[in-house]
Amino acid sequence: MHWLVPDKIYQRLLATEKDINRSKMAVISQTLAEMTEGQPRDTFEPWGDHFHPQSRDGMGISKDYGPVDLKLRHLVSTPRADPAIKEDTLTQWDYVTRKLFVLKSTPLEKAVPNLGAGAKVILPKLSSPDLPPEQRVDITKPVRHLTNADWANVARAFQSWPFRPENLTQPTVQEQEAKDV
Repeated sequence: MHWLVPDKIYQRLLATEKDINRSKMAVISQTLAEMTEGQPRDTFEPWGDHFHPQSRDGMGISKDYGPVDLKLRHLVSTPRADPAIKEDTLTQWDYVTRKLFVLKSTPLEKAVPNLGAGAKVILPKLSSPDLPPEQRVDITKPVRHLTNADWANVARAFQSWPFRPENLTQPTVQEQEAKDV
C-alpha cells in the first residue's frame, strides 16, 4: 500500500530502536507491515504540478481549515505474511505499548509495573537464562530501545500473565465524564 503522509508521521512510522521518534505507532505499524521509503520527496515538487490545491511556498490553503502543510513523504507498507500481532491480540499489544511508551526513557524492568498491579511477575518470563535466546529481552534497556522482536516477547509474557487487567481499552469521553460525576 502506498501512502502520502506528513513528514513528522513519516519519521515516526520509520523510527527504529534508539531513534527519539520511536513510538507506539512505529512498533505497531512495523510489526504488522514492512515499512519502506517510497519515492524521494523532490519527486512530488513542485506540489502544484502533481496535486490539487495549488501550493504557495509549500503551503496549501484549505477554505475550511486555513493553511495546511503539504510537505508530504511517500511511504510504502507491505503487510507481513505472518505478523506477530494476531487479530485476537491487537488489544493487548495496544495496551502494552500504550502503557510502556509513556515511560519510553525508563528501563523496561522499571516500566513494567505500569502494566498493572503485580506486573513485575512477568519479568522472569522475559529475562530468565532458561529461555531460548530469541525469547529473552534485555530488561535494562529503555522502552524506546526495544526491538520489534522484544515487543513481541513482552506481549507474549503479558498475554500469559493470569492476573493481567481485564479492561485493556481506554475509556470513551462519555465513560470518563460519567465516572467524574
